[in-house]
Amino acid sequence: RYILGHDTEATVESQHMIVEVDAGEVIHQEKFETPICKTYADFYNVALPNYIKCLDETLNRFIG
Repeated sequence: RYILGHDTEATVESQHMIVEVDAGEVIHQEKFETPICKTYADFYNVALPNYIKCLDETLNRFIG
């Protein structure tokens, strides 16, 4: 949907895992702007630093 909709705002987040998909409590969320991405690889390259930041913030919350 992101690529087909030509979106330029994206979010990555970490969640507590429960049985239902994407229904767990959000631990940390990173919102960011992107250029219009034509492929998943294009989006991944733009989003990767935000995934890393989200993971770092999530781990810091639990291990200080």
